[in-house]
Amino acid sequence: HYFEHADKEAVLIGGGIGITPFLSIIKNRVFRSDEKKRVYLFYTYDKEGEDYYRDEVENIDADTDQFHSILHCTEKKGY
Repeated sequence: HYFEHADKEAVLIGGGIGITPFLSIIKNRVFRSDEKKRVYLFYTYDKEGEDYYRDEVENIDADTDQFHSILHCTEKKGY
């Protein structure tokens, strides 16, 4: 399904360690693809310390205009 829509912008929604497969999709679409399409990641985690890929996500977000991340900690902000 991903490859059928590789020419469109993507919205990815994941939580905790579950965003692991999204990282390769993000890197492929943002850094390796000939067509730079926007990718949006909504990443939620329960509490501080469970944001396993936060630094990596924030670094990618800072390095490119094609990627945008929204991080949400349920312990701090509620659901």
